[in-house]
Amino acid sequence: MKNSFWNNTMIFGLGFLLLRGISFFLLPIYTNLLPAYDTGIIFLIYTLLAFLNPVYAYGMNASLFKYYSDKEYDTLTTTSTSLISVFVSSCIFSGLLIVSSFFLNLIIVPPGDVVSHNWFFWISLILFFDSISARIFVLLRIQEKSYHFLFVSAVNICCSLIFNVLFIQYYGLESFGAVLSLFCVSLIQFFCLFPALLSSISFSSFSYSLLKTMLHFSIPFLPSALLFVVVGFSDRWFIKYYLGMDQVGYYGAGYKLGSIMSLVVTAFNLNWQPYYLKTKENIKNNFSAIGSIAFLSFISIGVLLVFFVDLVMHVKWNGNYLIGEDFWPGLIVVPFITLGYLFYGIYILQMPSIFILNKQNWGLVFWIVGSVVNICGNIFLIPNFGLLGASIATALGYFVMMAFLVYKNRVWLPLHYEKNIIVIHLFLSFGVVFLKYLYGFSAIWPLGCFYFIYAFVLVYKTQKKVLHNVL
Repeated sequence: MKNSFWNNTMIFGLGFLLLRGISFFLLPIYTNLLPAYDTGIIFLIYTLLAFLNPVYAYGMNASLFKYYSDKEYDTLTTTSTSLISVFVSSCIFSGLLIVSSFFLNLIIVPPGDVVSHNWFFWISLILFFDSISARIFVLLRIQEKSYHFLFVSAVNICCSLIFNVLFIQYYGLESFGAVLSLFCVSLIQFFCLFPALLSSISFSSFSYSLLKTMLHFSIPFLPSALLFVVVGFSDRWFIKYYLGMDQVGYYGAGYKLGSIMSLVVTAFNLNWQPYYLKTKENIKNNFSAIGSIAFLSFISIGVLLVFFVDLVMHVKWNGNYLIGEDFWPGLIVVPFITLGYLFYGIYILQMPSIFILNKQNWGLVFWIVGSVVNICGNIFLIPNFGLLGASIATALGYFVMMAFLVYKNRVWLPLHYEKNIIVIHLFLSFGVVFLKYLYGFSAIWPLGCFYFIYAFVLVYKTQKKVLHNVL
């Protein structure tokens, strides 16, 4: 294991946080300039984009990772086949959405409400450009072009902020302004990645035989990707059904803060997945070392997020709170959303066995179990506990997935983490969160500062220890 792993992880992670964290940076705009109903529409559109993005990718992003370095095909053949296939399929999918948009719009707007915009027309355009951009981003990750990845991510966030302020505040387009901003940003992002597209594609290098091979590998990942969305996003639709569109807006604001943990986990996975696919030697020790450091980091970040959410909530700038005051009731969900994504982070750490040992079908089983638990949890808990019930259902879904994979890995690929350090850190972290909710943030905020220093030192010392053992 080399230090370059962590260097690339930091750069790719920063780029991803900018790329996917834009919805968090837009919270002040949404929650201060839009009513809860419009914000609810935006969050539902985000869930539709999250659900349809895997359909547009149909597992081929994972397949590109798998076959990029395949000795049977040259690199240009692999990239050309992957890029041409996503262009053709995206044209077909977007065309179908546009043709069906009149009926599909009823999914977003409740019966009886006025359908003021053709939402699915714009969703189809956003998905078209994003699907091609996502495939190019995979290439940048494989080729370790971390600075190009970071540059495009920075352009993305700058344009998102500019267009949302322009369309929502200046032109007063409300929820349509947010969607129009998404389209403009997806188009600009595509053009920023266009040079990488040109250098990686040749129509004469397209291979039908390779496409069949890649599809055979990729298709099993599609159901898992869709079920990932079910676990992470289906709660909005249950909230809309049981509690109304306004509550979707409140829940979405709280969920976004809790899902900072998701951004951290996924940012880590940007370099984790290519690393464990390429590593051939001393894998157990290397994976265990990285896993120990990541485990401690995930716990620490999750605790700090839950501890300081009150501080974030009360940040005020130019007369407006960072999170609009009307949306504060939704922040009750932050602890359980954070906990759910902590469980997901542990699941990610255990995933090498699925790829290395070709256990893709088991991955589908894990997601089915998690989805069933999540859906049943939403049906039972939301009517009884409201928004808090939805967040508990999310945490339960990820927990059963994590527990299932950890259990199977006792046979498939046992990883030996620094268990004593992790267990002690877990108990201390739980104590910090318990005291925060017992006495309140204002009474014990210095404890949070002390915990930050302690966690940083612990992760640093553990990193030195485990790296010394594997190098």
